[in-house]
Amino acid sequence: MNRIQLSVLLAGLCSKAFGGWYECYNFKGAIDKYPITLSFQVRDGFFGEADRKNHNVLGTYKYDRVNTPLYLEGSFDRVSKKIRLDEVPMGFPMETANRKGPATAAFDFSFSRSGSDGQWTDLKTKKVLTLHLDFVSQMIDTVSMYQDSTVKFPAPVEILMRASTPDKYFVGVYDLDIPKNHYDRAALTSLRIYDKKSNKLFQEIPFPPQAGNAMTIVYENVSTGKNKIGVEFDIGKGGATVDYIFNAHRKQYVVSEEGDDLVDGFYGQTGQE
Repeated sequence: MNRIQLSVLLAGLCSKAFGGWYECYNFKGAIDKYPITLSFQVRDGFFGEADRKNHNVLGTYKYDRVNTPLYLEGSFDRVSKKIRLDEVPMGFPMETANRKGPATAAFDFSFSRSGSDGQWTDLKTKKVLTLHLDFVSQMIDTVSMYQDSTVKFPAPVEILMRASTPDKYFVGVYDLDIPKNHYDRAALTSLRIYDKKSNKLFQEIPFPPQAGNAMTIVYENVSTGKNKIGVEFDIGKGGATVDYIFNAHRKQYVVSEEGDDLVDGFYGQTGQE
């Protein structure tokens, strides 16, 4: 029997907090002639290591003909708008602390909502290719969103997730959570599962409120295991991972029995639907 994995998350997490974790930007573009999808999150103060003291960005990108997300981290200078993102090899699971070696490639460009040009560099061969990025969307649910009337949340927002399987990749659909619950943070309303070879939608899993926002880094709210997908929910005292198991007979992912019981139990206790 599959067991739900309960995770103790950051101390002090509060589901009714005013403002959330996320300042994310999403792009479509190309490295030379190769189309890509790229997303990054600005998170000041996240990195504590001496060699990464200036890092404040984490992200992911994929080549649209391959569709395997790759890990990015780097720095964003808010004054000059210059961005440096390094592609870093990762182990499994693909989490921030699971780096498996030095950076292999780098993106250098200036942030702009009207289009960005820069360069991509292979750090081993020093080969340089042109980079162009078109701004697609942003997701900002931090306190600054509520303090600055010019910052908008154009919902829904699609976020390329970092986790994938050998034949599927995931796109999270985020929105500000249901107003009747007085929940002021972005939440994962559904997860779109795409086939890597065809790029066609395989399945879309809808979620109740408070899904996909328990982790500080948005891309780590979805994980994979053997024949399962884990989704982080901001429920209970410390949050929980709800597993969705691949059902070979139905040919789709379905919530595990334990996960279904946990979610139903939480919303039943709080009066949420």
